[in-house]
Amino acid sequence: MRGICSTRDQWDQDYRSDLLIYYKVVLDAWHSETGFDADAKATPSPLKNIQELLTHHIPIDPDATNQWYGAGWAIAERPAPLGSIGTNGMFVPTMPLVGQSSKTKEVEAEAEVEGQQKGPTVWYHNGSLVGFFGSVHILPETGTIIVVLVNSSPKSDAADWIRQLLVEEMIRWSKKNDFLALAKTSAEAYGDMWVRLPLDIAKARSPGEHTQPLSVYVGRYYNKIGNWFIEVVHDSYGLEFSFQGRATQTNRLELFGTNVFSWSLAEAESRARGRWPDLDVPTSVFYLGMMDMGISLPFDGSTSLICRKGKHLSRRQVPLHPKIEKPTMSYI
Repeated sequence: MRGICSTRDQWDQDYRSDLLIYYKVVLDAWHSETGFDADAKATPSPLKNIQELLTHHIPIDPDATNQWYGAGWAIAERPAPLGSIGTNGMFVPTMPLVGQSSKTKEVEAEAEVEGQQKGPTVWYHNGSLVGFFGSVHILPETGTIIVVLVNSSPKSDAADWIRQLLVEEMIRWSKKNDFLALAKTSAEAYGDMWVRLPLDIAKARSPGEHTQPLSVYVGRYYNKIGNWFIEVVHDSYGLEFSFQGRATQTNRLELFGTNVFSWSLAEAESRARGRWPDLDVPTSVFYLGMMDMGISLPFDGSTSLICRKGKHLSRRQVPLHPKIEKPTMSYI
């Protein structure tokens, strides 16, 4: 196994080392089940049926013949994009092909016949949470494992770009991609989306006025199982809402249309609050008092919350898992 582990602190080092150990077990189990390395000593593994995880189940791209999704893994054969399930594809025109050769097609075809240019297969996956990006590549034929973790909120999926660059360097393909230029392009596109969001909201806004007093929208709007809510309050400035009634997650509501309101955050504020950047109009708009639904969030109505009337608790009194009684009223 070859592993790359570049860290900034002990926690990162321990975590990445654990991941390298785990993926080594995955790789060894695959080698054992497939008999890929006839000379390798078979060792017992807690992982069973590993081939099922790493078998082509569905194509990632219907137009491509070398990209598939297994049971939790993306599988590609070079040359192919290696970031098809990450976020960078949102910010660049096309994802780069990794594993291209600078040889002519005739020379490459001849080398393939001799078995010199076949593959290699790449297993990979991307992951992300607020303030965290992760990426892993495994090249089973060479026993190479690359894990990249980024514990920040970059303007693009930096872990993905770094990982693809390392794959190219380690396999030493002759035709290289300019990942620095790609990272700059994706970061600029990400910044442009923050600039466009308030403009897109303003453009989509329908002219209109409140058809009823703002006070009728006030209340707590719960999901069906009653363990999560949005609280809407009315003050001298208008309406605002908060997630779970938390003062640190309060947002001002602006009129978007009849019984429809919008909200948005600036990039710096979104980062400070630890929110995932959903940079589109639908996730910034929801209905209040839409028929008997109480609240429809987002704009397409895919998630509905019902307003439950009761004692209006202050934010400091909000229980972690509030007890929900039978609703006596829905705001309509």
